[in-house]
Amino acid sequence: MILVEAPDQASIGVFIRAVGDRFGHVYVAAEVEELLEVPRGALVALCPRVEDASWLNLKRQWIVERSLRLLIWADHGLAGALHEQAPDFFDWISHHQPCPPTPVDFALRGIERAAEHGPGLLWRGSPGRFAALLAQIDAAAEIVEVSARLDFAAILSAIAAAGQAWLLWTGVDSLHLARKIRWALADVGRARRSVISGELTELPGWPALHAERAPLDALTQALRAAGAPEPAREAVLGGLSRDLLETARPPPPDAERRARRHQRGIRRLLREGAYIAAEDVAYVAATATWATPWPTPRQTPLVQGWMVEALLRGGRRDAAAWCRFAAVAGALAHYDVQREWAMRAARTEGIDESSASGALDLFFEAMAHLDGRWLRGVATASQEKPSEPDSAIEALFHRRLAEVLIERGYLREAETSLRRVLSLVDPGQVGALQEADSVALTARAEALELLEEVLLQLGRDVDAGALAPELERIVEALGGENVEDDNDNDNDNDNGDDGETSDEELLRAELARSNAELGGEHPQVIEQMLDLARTLKRDEARRDEAAQVLADALNRCDRAAPDVSLLIEVVGELLEVTDPDRAAELFAAARRIVEQRSGREDPVYFALVGAYAATLRRGGRYTEALKWVGRLVKIASDAFGAESELCREQVLAYAELLALARRWQELEKVLRRALRQARRAQIDDPVFVARCGSLLAAAYRGQSRFTEAEGWLQRSLKLLDRAPPWRQGADDLHLVRRGLLEELGDLWMGSARYDEAVALYERELGAHPELAEALRERLELARRRAAGTSAEADGAAGVAAITGDDV
Repeated sequence: MILVEAPDQASIGVFIRAVGDRFGHVYVAAEVEELLEVPRGALVALCPRVEDASWLNLKRQWIVERSLRLLIWADHGLAGALHEQAPDFFDWISHHQPCPPTPVDFALRGIERAAEHGPGLLWRGSPGRFAALLAQIDAAAEIVEVSARLDFAAILSAIAAAGQAWLLWTGVDSLHLARKIRWALADVGRARRSVISGELTELPGWPALHAERAPLDALTQALRAAGAPEPAREAVLGGLSRDLLETARPPPPDAERRARRHQRGIRRLLREGAYIAAEDVAYVAATATWATPWPTPRQTPLVQGWMVEALLRGGRRDAAAWCRFAAVAGALAHYDVQREWAMRAARTEGIDESSASGALDLFFEAMAHLDGRWLRGVATASQEKPSEPDSAIEALFHRRLAEVLIERGYLREAETSLRRVLSLVDPGQVGALQEADSVALTARAEALELLEEVLLQLGRDVDAGALAPELERIVEALGGENVEDDNDNDNDNDNGDDGETSDEELLRAELARSNAELGGEHPQVIEQMLDLARTLKRDEARRDEAAQVLADALNRCDRAAPDVSLLIEVVGELLEVTDPDRAAELFAAARRIVEQRSGREDPVYFALVGAYAATLRRGGRYTEALKWVGRLVKIASDAFGAESELCREQVLAYAELLALARRWQELEKVLRRALRQARRAQIDDPVFVARCGSLLAAAYRGQSRFTEAEGWLQRSLKLLDRAPPWRQGADDLHLVRRGLLEELGDLWMGSARYDEAVALYERELGAHPELAEALRERLELARRRAAGTSAEADGAAGVAAITGDDV
């Protein structure tokens, strides 16, 4: 018998590998009773506990008679317990062998695999622990830490600058950020030496790695329950990794099928976000569909997000692909990624002007959600940039850029972009204007007009006046070609317009003819009935008749349906004006048709449910409306992700219903979760956060937590003040600010803090004159109440003096 003093039991696995070939099979016993089951003369690695000392002392003779060769793994405390409680057994130990700490082999092997093969590692532990383990493998290895919260362009630069160093991604606390990292790695073409460290505990397609060992006894029990023949031996051979507790569970029935890389399996892997092997990227590229504007169940933006990763590593990178990738990024609220990829699409060599315009739409859509500093930098950096071969596309970009910069108040940067347009669109010398391209002339004239406007706003009247002669010559050269006659557009619409009655007669006559020729269930007949219902709806007195015509049309849709989107449009219009009972009937019939023909993921279903929920809300049926809006939240989250703008809007609608229903505690939970998701997704939307703050303040007021309510109202107002300049003039921001001011003023006046309410309204009227009309009445009310306070106090004091009561 040999006593091995080791700081951990994981060293048994190293011993088994080292001596197994020479001395034969080595059994491992996590409990002393397992010695009764091993064959005579077996070599056994025994891991006793302190309470097993007496048992070993009693069984010492039996152990000798069975000729068992024992290697007793014990730390210093167990060795002392054997010496004291089992002295006879301890005397029979022939050798005492110290054993150094054992490296965490399973972690080291995982790091080695990540160094040679993709995609990367999800590290469950501290960055320092990973660095220490990496140093055991390669002392010269370099680690570069990169924050996942950087702008996408900065992330791409950091990856390119890292070279062969390990990339350690920090701050990854959501799948949203992890997806952006995976996109960036695929974009740059890097598939090795990447580690995510943070609060994220699971990432589909990326193996999770840690350096934590499980207790031998617990691990043995789990493996035994899973049917392992020698559970303790398998536990030590696996390095006592906690992962064995997971693998010890019975595999799901379809585990083998999911592991195959056949076509059905690839679609499943895409839905789950797994890492697609290189040989399967071609199939993804061949079968990828980009549903717009709404995804199908198998092609939601979440699925398309993983498609983007796969295609970036092996698919085409033309303008159309970059536009698709940018649209997916925007749907998933990755606006910095959308901006980067949309610009690549616009700058793709050989792109036509129509495609470039679509790419710029995506670009400026992303910029609507981002800070304007980057946008200003684009204009400034391009000032000295030479003309590119495709100057028309470049000019189009800078023209659009200038318009956005003007809208946001960045006039100097807009001037830079407009002068860039003029340098790119040069139709020739002034004397040759008649021979110049009219398209180029028109583009130059538009740029001159905008530049003139910018210079006038900057107070540079002389510079603006210097542009006038050239602009006049261009307009004269065009000969009025750029002048549109708006008077000729709609003349035909007046012919035969004899009012709603004639429209109805015409529709009824057409309906009767189609009904006779085609049959009552023909799609064309149903569409004409929808038009008739819409016409009747215009007369308030005939809305019941319109609803009856629509109900008849819905009944005919069981076997033949017209354009479903048209049907839902008409249903939505009538839901707003009919009584609740009739609205419920129309909604039930329309919903059944849409579910049968399009499914719940179709946008018309979304629109239909939204219209019905709005109807329920107007009727004060908040509990019913909550059920349907909650369904919309689920659909939007599944299709676009919880971080998407569509989902956030539905969450706010749900929260507003909770406030109307006075379910304050539930409202607080919903809003806090929404704010937490927005923060993790790095969504910088001051209006959204302020709207949440307003509703959260209402929840606190409903629970008589007035101090917290006041804090959130003031915090939300300050947040709106810090919004980018280009957002300050937005209508939605003014509406939110007005609501916050009214709520804060009501809160202060409700607690007799009239002077503070007066000061608030006076300050805001001076700072935001566009709110003057809405807030002036409230200011006057606050002033009257503030003036009446002193008189009321004097009167109360007089009564107190007569009655002797304390005031």
